[in-house]
Amino acid sequence: MKEEKSKPHFAKKIDYAKSRDESWRSDFLIGRGGSLYRRHGHLALSGAGVWYLRNENGKVIINNGVVVADDL
Repeated sequence: MKEEKSKPHFAKKIDYAKSRDESWRSDFLIGRGGSLYRRHGHLALSGAGVWYLRNENGKVIINNGVVVADDL
């Protein structure tokens, strides 16, 4: 993925392919440009299933594959 400075948003994949413990996992960080280490959303996938989802404001929506908040 090529990151462009002019984009107002970002998406970054965390690569677990070489991890023996979590090779099943694909993580993505998403948010507004410049907020990678401040406020960002987090999406963790296992195959086609969503394992964890947190929005940019820190609210956990899905945890361990179970919807824990549906009042966005």
